[in-house]
Amino acid sequence: MTVVWNRPSVDGGSDINGYFLEKREKKSLRWFKVIKETIRDTRQKVSGLTEGSEYQYRVSAVNAAGEGPFSDASDFYKAADPIEECEIDLDVALRTQITAKAGENVEILIPFKGRPAPNVTWRKGEKNITQDPRYHISNTESSTLLTIEQVTRDDSGKYVLSIENGVGEPKTSFVNIKVFDTPGPCQKLIVKHVSRGNVTLAWEPPLINGGSEITNYVIEKRDATKRAYSSVTTKCAHTTFKISGLSEKTPFFFRVLAENETGLGEPCETAEPVKATEVPGPIKDLSMKDSTKTSVVLQWNKPDYDGELPYKGKPRPTMQWLKDNLPLKESEQVRFKKTENKVSLNIKNVKKENGGKYTLVLDNGVCRNPSFLTIPHLDRRSTWHT
Repeated sequence: MTVVWNRPSVDGGSDINGYFLEKREKKSLRWFKVIKETIRDTRQKVSGLTEGSEYQYRVSAVNAAGEGPFSDASDFYKAADPIEECEIDLDVALRTQITAKAGENVEILIPFKGRPAPNVTWRKGEKNITQDPRYHISNTESSTLLTIEQVTRDDSGKYVLSIENGVGEPKTSFVNIKVFDTPGPCQKLIVKHVSRGNVTLAWEPPLINGGSEITNYVIEKRDATKRAYSSVTTKCAHTTFKISGLSEKTPFFFRVLAENETGLGEPCETAEPVKATEVPGPIKDLSMKDSTKTSVVLQWNKPDYDGELPYKGKPRPTMQWLKDNLPLKESEQVRFKKTENKVSLNIKNVKKENGGKYTLVLDNGVCRNPSFLTIPHLDRRSTWHT
């Protein structure tokens, strides 16, 4: 405790040259001098007290004639830790932006003060990382040290420090970390269009660019029966690309990699293999066979090129047709057919209710492969072959 007092109103005709300060613990009747020597100032820090105990004080003045009477005793005061609102030490130069290369260690040291010592919480965005083993946090009564070892692009972001000790409002500060790394994977890669020997891909840029602008995209293809990818192009400036010269008989996977000044990022791959085959060609010899007041009967011949996809698999796959994602059953109007390498769906006398999305699912226990066909909502008396 620090005890303060005023000079006496009467100095006894001689200059005051010091004071004696005494203390008494509440549970004792005895008074003890705080220090043996006279005190020159009108304040004195009292040390060596027992935490939680209560003390009162009295003081006497000393002049050339000797020691005067003691003052009235003070109130009792409890010896306890001082209370101080926590504050982040803004006087210490703190960079709000830290840059690092992938593989380096990053350390963030932030001093603070407050009594009792503040509780410390670190967050990345909205996520509390205080207990996350990816981060090493070391706290003292006056500082916190956040260490991130061998940073990657995923460590880029805003890190927020919060401290609170129950006195006043919690305090916060933040640091942005920018890691220079290769880009993350591209997003939403799709096959936008398929024609004979050609496939057009489209995608979105990576969510994390690795700290620098995306300058290029690399496109690769892989025969579905093989493991290795081969290059399609190493120079693509846009988020769409048409691949030509593909075999119609070979199913391919495709993948795209973004590139920045650091290098190539992680690949993004198509989920299913794709064959560069055509949709059916135009029907031939369309003519009206019969008509009434409210309907017509049309007839035509098959197109020269049927477009549907041949299938193969060992063991031989089972076949299941769905309409609008529900099982489709055979009837007098709807017939299924499967040969050694082709599957067909035959719908006689197509009506409006036959329009919709048809799905063929082939499953041999090793791979489950769906294909899709949409029949428009038409009202025709005809036969459809797919």
